Amino acid sequence: MKSLNVPMIVDSSSWWDKAVEVPNIDHEPAGHATWLWDHPSVFDTDHDETLLFVETGRGVTRCGTADDFSQDVLFENVPMGYTSLTLLEKRAVVMGGRVSRLWPGERRTQGYVASTVDAAGRPLGAGHDSILWQSIHRALRWSAIVPDRPFTVGAVLSSQAWH
Repeated sequence: MKSLNVPMIVDSSSWWDKAVEVPNIDHEPAGHATWLWDHPSVFDTDHDETLLFVETGRGVTRCGTADDFSQDVLFENVPMGYTSLTLLEKRAVVMGGRVSRLWPGERRTQGYVASTVDAAGRPLGAGHDSILWQSIHRALRWSAIVPDRPFTVGAVLSSQAWH
């Protein structure tokens, strides 16, 4: 497959390199274990639609649509505590220094974050950027250093104190 020219990525870009194998990595759920249990993982690349997910200091949700993450649904499913809650649009999954999947952006963003999960399945941030391709480049560098962990790049839609 032709390689992806990362500095040329814009919000409408999409990409899928099916040769990049992304392992199923368990992560701590940000909400109740049964909430969104049948939805794609943040590291899943087998869906075509651009989906959302939530990250807190304690966990990451599975992916869903805007209706799955309305304020009422969040209050009902994500326990409050001394943490922040960030709503993200899933934009890319990176593994082993290669972009596995890139979805086009559909919403206005406050920036981009690259992240993975640690061995216990808790979120582990790799950095915040204002430009999409820079965040993907950050994820590529980190995933080459930590080759057994997939990374996501998410567009930050909102962030709030969750206590």
